[in-house]
Amino acid sequence: MAPLAGTWASTLLPSAFECLAVFGFHSASIYSLFICEAFGIEAGIDKSWGEAPAFYWLYTILIIVGAGFILIPTFHSSR
Repeated sequence: MAPLAGTWASTLLPSAFECLAVFGFHSASIYSLFICEAFGIEAGIDKSWGEAPAFYWLYTILIIVGAGFILIPTFHSSR
């Protein structure tokens, strides 16, 4: 990356990916919580899988779908 875009690009790109990953996991937990609360389903990060299975399945699905959008290049190509 450095020969193409300069020395700062090789430093800033991994930092940007790290920030996006943290934001993505935070967003998935918030959306899962909102959806479960809207439908009256038991939810919460402090609960176990046995206490809130719907919340954790929704959380897992949102993370997998989000990762799919990032990892499959046709979803975000410019063409």
